[in-house]
Amino acid sequence: MSLLEFTESEVTKFQQIDDEHKAIVEFANKLYRKYSKQKYDEFNELLKVFISSGTKHFHTEEKYMLNNSYPNFYSHKIEHDRFTRKLIEYQEMLMDDPAVNGNVILNFIKDWFINHVAGKDKMLGEYLFKLTEENKIIGV
Repeated sequence: MSLLEFTESEVTKFQQIDDEHKAIVEFANKLYRKYSKQKYDEFNELLKVFISSGTKHFHTEEKYMLNNSYPNFYSHKIEHDRFTRKLIEYQEMLMDDPAVNGNVILNFIKDWFINHVAGKDKMLGEYLFKLTEENKIIGV
C-alpha cells in the first residue's frame, strides 16, 4: 500500500530535483504506513522529520532558482512556504484527533505533491534542464 508513486507526470528532467522528489515519495509512503497501522505517535515523529527534509528540499530548489535567475521564483517560493505552514498547522491538530487529522495530512501531502510537482516543479526542471544543456547552469 502506498500514498504516492513517482510517475512520468512528476519527472522534471532535472536529475537532482527528480531524485529528491523520489525520496519525498518514499518518505510520504512511510508516513502512510505508520498511519495505516495506527501508530500515531510514530506518525507524528516521522512527520516532524518529513517537514524538516521537505524544507531542505525547498531550499535546494530555491537556491537553484535564485542562482539561475528563474523568473517564477517568488510564486514558487510562496507555494513552498504555504505548504510548510499548513503542515505545521495540521501537525498541531494531531493532538485533538490523530486518526482523523492524520488522514487530512496525508491527503494534503498527496494532493499538494501531485499538483505542485506536475505544475511548478516541472516548469522549473525544464528551465534548469535547458540551462544545463546550454552549459549555463549555476549550481547550489
